[in-house]
Formats: sequence, C-alpha cells, structure tokens
Amino acid sequence: MGDSFGQPPNTLAAIASAIAAGADMVEVDVSITEDEVLVATHGPRLDHWTDGRGHVHRMPWAVIQELRARHSRGGAFSEEGVPSFAQVLETVDGQVPLNVDVKRQSAADAAIRAVGERRQAYVISGLIPRQVRGVLGRHPGVPVLVNLGPLDKLIAKSSFLRTRWLCRGRQRRLLQHPDVVALNINHEWVDDRLVAAVHDAGAQVWVFTVTDTEGWLRAATLRVDSITVDDPKRHGGGPHSPSA
Repeated sequence: MGDSFGQPPNTLAAIASAIAAGADMVEVDVSITEDEVLVATHGPRLDHWTDGRGHVHRMPWAVIQELRARHSRGGAFSEEGVPSFAQVLETVDGQVPLNVDVKRQSAADAAIRAVGERRQAYVISGLIPRQVRGVLGRHPGVPVLVNLGPLDKLIAKSSFLRTRWLCRGRQRRLLQHPDVVALNINHEWVDDRLVAAVHDAGAQVWVFTVTDTEGWLRAATLRVDSITVDDPKRHGGGPHSPSA
C-alpha cells in the first residue's frame, strides 16, 4: 500500500513516498479486473477504496482507470487514480523489492509473470496455505509468504492454541518448504513462542500492519524478521521494515 499514512493507499504517490522515505520493501495490494488487467487496489469492492461501485473483478480496466482513490477505507476522496500493476512496476523500477499482496487468487499467476518479465525482486503474499501449495506447484522457485485462512485466524487469537495449531504437522511442513519465506501474520497475534517455533521450522515471521510506536517496539522486541508499517517516515528501520 506504500506510504498509506501520508498518501492514499496503493497509489503511485504512496509508493513513491515510501521509496523516498527509505522503506526496505513496498507492499502493494493487487486485484484483477474483468478484462484481466492487474490493478493496485485492495478490493474486492471498489466503493471501499475508490469513488466507484461494485467488485473489481466485475469491472473493466477502462472504467477503473477513471476512478479516484480514497485516503482510507471509506474515507475522503483524493485526486490520485487507481494505477495498473504495470504502472506500479514502472514507478518502482527495481529500486526496492515488492511485497505483492494478492487480493484475488486468480491474480497470482499474472502477477508472478509480470514481475518476472521485469526482473523485479519480490515476494508473493495474501495466499492461504492451500493456495500457497498451488502456487508452489505451478511456479517452483517463486518466493511466497503464508497467510492465515479463516480458521487459522480464529485460532491465532488464542495464545494457548496458536503455536500448537500454526506449527503443527502439515503447516510445519509447508513452512519448511524452500520457497516459503515466512509466515505473514497480524502483529497482534504474535508472541515469543510462535516466533521461536516458526524459526525452528526454518521460516521467518513477518507481521502487519503496525500503525503505532508501541506496536512497532513490541514486534521488534519479539525479534520478528519483518515489520510492515503504514508510515515509513516514522517507523522505518528495525528488523526489516516494508511499508504497507
């Protein structure tokens, strides 16, 4: 989402601001239109993040490119438009790696092809375990993060259950896959036991999205490997600090 504190999320202005602030990596939410154009917007509904209405995947690019982005979910409109992923890649131009947060599974393959063609350093995120396994099968060597599915999220809220569940048999084997970079998880659901268990499996722990200094300090103290922030000007630095 880039510098989503100072600029409308996922806009070219937010991405450029995050790079200028020295972010180690920039996260971009990627959806796909009805006519299969990759766009940088959170999705799935346009009315949450733009002045449009309906679902991203049911609208053509010709319509979406005329929309204005909101400053926040349901917030005020800006003068910034919704960029295509191709425009994002041109703006980044290899200056920093990208965290490509796929908001619709059908966008994953196209996003992987797009970054590969430009030799852009990246990771793919936003996919739950079964989707990660599919991507690993279709695209060996692609670096991926494992996000939590609906049941995983419910269990992760329990300090007693989260490590036992998220690092058990099949989940642990997924974390041990050589192309899996990290478990990508809400920073509020992480504790020292989970970090230790994931590290023991051979993967990293990436947390999102930290919006205050207290949360940033807690995550840094837990020795997570990456902290995604909304304001890279204020919370840059640390273990590895991508912008949201």
